[in-house]
Amino acid sequence: MDLEDPEAAGFWESMYDEGSPPWDQGAAASPLIRAVEALALPEGSRAFVPGCGFGHEALFLAGRGLW
Repeated sequence: MDLEDPEAAGFWESMYDEGSPPWDQGAAASPLIRAVEALALPEGSRAFVPGCGFGHEALFLAGRGLW
């Protein structure tokens, strides 16, 4: 497994295995929060979270009744 090559899956897996990737904020991203609040999407609307990491954004959206 090549932990130095960002194109290798092991590179990204090792970031999560170490505990906290440098980009993880421990909460949903503030631009997403602002967008969801501004859009006032009806409950049951569908959302897509690509590369969801630890799932902070997915949990935020689910808490708003989105899936």
